[in-house]
Amino acid sequence: MSVVGNEATVAREEQRVTALQVLQEADGYWGNSYSREEKLQWLSHLDGQIHEEILRKHLPLPGDFVPYKGVAALHRKLLVPEPYGRQLYLLWLESRMAYFHGETEHYNNALEQFRSAYTAFARWYHGNHELPRSARKFW
Repeated sequence: MSVVGNEATVAREEQRVTALQVLQEADGYWGNSYSREEKLQWLSHLDGQIHEEILRKHLPLPGDFVPYKGVAALHRKLLVPEPYGRQLYLLWLESRMAYFHGETEHYNNALEQFRSAYTAFARWYHGNHELPRSARKFW
């Protein structure tokens, strides 16, 4: 059952964090030597993946995902709304930092939590957004 157009779904989607908010919070949790641009690139990679794997299945999105670059991108809202977004993005950054630090156990734990958060968001999104008629298959 889809609740497309449901006011609660629309309100939730408007509650999205900016890249800057996530980066500042991540830096507060984990002191690190990665530049803001590197971490922004990681967020951009994740949102590009979300755009292709989840959002495009439901929305007639024109063109490809435009990667986040530069200072203006810091104020851009990320794709995943609350209550999923902040946690998803923080876990993604944590997993990236642990990976590049060679902290295998920390990386595995963070990645497992990230995958769980990603799956929860995908399930919510697919359950609350209809597929376009052209994507529906009846046999």
